[in-house]
Amino acid sequence: MTTVMTELRKIGQRHSEMETAWSWYEVAQRTVKKFFSLFAFPTAPRGVIPLFRFGSTLVTLHTSFMLVILGAVWLGWYQYRSISGMIFNVVAVVLLFACVLIHEIAHTLWARKVGVLVFDITLLPIGGVANMEQRTISPTDEVRIALAGPVANLVLGTVFTGMVLVAAVLDQVSLLRFIVEGLRQPSLVGLVSYLAAANLILGLFNLLPALPLDGGRALRALLCRRMSYEKATQVAAIIGRSCGAGLLAIAGGMYLIGWLPYALTLAIVALILYSEATRELRAVRAQSALRKWTVGQLAHAAKHIVTPNQPLASVLSAITNGQIVPVVVGDQSKLVGLVTSADVRGRTGRIVDLNIAHVMRTKFPTVTINDPLWIAHEKLKQSNLYAIPVVCDDSLLNGMITLADIRQALRENRDRERQQRT
Repeated sequence: MTTVMTELRKIGQRHSEMETAWSWYEVAQRTVKKFFSLFAFPTAPRGVIPLFRFGSTLVTLHTSFMLVILGAVWLGWYQYRSISGMIFNVVAVVLLFACVLIHEIAHTLWARKVGVLVFDITLLPIGGVANMEQRTISPTDEVRIALAGPVANLVLGTVFTGMVLVAAVLDQVSLLRFIVEGLRQPSLVGLVSYLAAANLILGLFNLLPALPLDGGRALRALLCRRMSYEKATQVAAIIGRSCGAGLLAIAGGMYLIGWLPYALTLAIVALILYSEATRELRAVRAQSALRKWTVGQLAHAAKHIVTPNQPLASVLSAITNGQIVPVVVGDQSKLVGLVTSADVRGRTGRIVDLNIAHVMRTKFPTVTINDPLWIAHEKLKQSNLYAIPVVCDDSLLNGMITLADIRQALRENRDRERQQRT
């Protein structure tokens, strides 16, 4: 009997220790979650990795950036036939993209100076893209924003060139010989020389008056003083496509003389330049077409409207089917939130225990019935939403507008233009 009692006491002690350990585990888990929540980022578009925030601007890295790293590894082996050469090229590419980030930050600082919001900066294999608020600014301000990036690269290139020049003078060697010797094998001199040349090339290349380059945007802003925005875009896009075709021809010549890696790189740049110039022109034409409508002409009543205290399960099927449900309070339907499928997926706990207030988002874009339709289109693209609410005075819900509504309007406009031409 004594043995049985002893065993029972041991079991009880082990049970108590397990409960204590589990309790400490839960505390640690909550602490870790709370710690990482301090660095949490808002929901980012698919395919990008959030890096950090520069003020109110989220800096992200596109997942396809791994292709750049793999390309740098291959090129390092192709050039140097060594592991150190591969590492050297990876470090050089990472530092180059840090310079690209500085380029985009320069755009961001000038944009903020004139009151334009920059929502995020994405680093892509082809460079960086700053996602800015669509608003009307003066041609002078647009020129300054566009040229800030290339100027930052030219300043960096000048600084790096100065560092190499000083080192060459101290070593009592000609600058050209010093650079050539530094690039023959992985070295600090070769790295700084590469960054100097890359920044100067980036700065000068981006000054070309061709869309989608910064010089093309500056040219469009200047042309807007004498012609419509659409016509100015067309001129800059034609130059952009011409530059793309010219670079592709140069890439073909480089391939014929055996410069395969450089020919491939230049060909990719040429194709991107041509396609992006075409895309920019189409986007501006679509925007011009959307200016013919106001939001109020296409807005429709929301299929589902909920209140914060309503059970989530009551509209779960609509949300999981992709509908965006507005949340209102009061008899006048004051808009206080939205619920999307992403909001539901991001919550833990049993659905039956959750109310709308547990999952709804309180920060979201809205438009008014008098806004041009292109504003709704831009806000939908920037927010990665399928639909956004239409409000009137005092944030009262007036309806919803979706991407499908806007696409239908564009189709009708194209059909009308075809009929006019025939």
